[in-house]
Amino acid sequence: MNANREIVRLKIITRSPVVAFFTESMQGLPSIRSYEVRQQFFDKFIFKMDENKTNQVSNLAMQLFFTQMLCFLSLIINICTITVCLFTDFSNASKTGLLLAYAFMIDNDVKSYV
Repeated sequence: MNANREIVRLKIITRSPVVAFFTESMQGLPSIRSYEVRQQFFDKFIFKMDENKTNQVSNLAMQLFFTQMLCFLSLIINICTITVCLFTDFSNASKTGLLLAYAFMIDNDVKSYV
């Protein structure tokens, strides 16, 4: 939870220079064209965008890793539940169905809490 908050904070911090640089470049566009330094400003802008995208990729990788681990945990729980339902004496079909329904919904519930 703290790691996600830190990644989002870094994403916002790196986005601010991109917006500020773009705004300043648009305001100083006549000067940039007259001194013929377009390529230097373009290179600076690309560097700032790369920093921002690096943090966005980190955030996406972290979210995908969490989702993958959550699905793996859900798979283990579902396999255990199915095994219990098949190899124990559950004479009541409604209890078995309820147990399986709750086991299949557990990953959605955990995602909503986190």
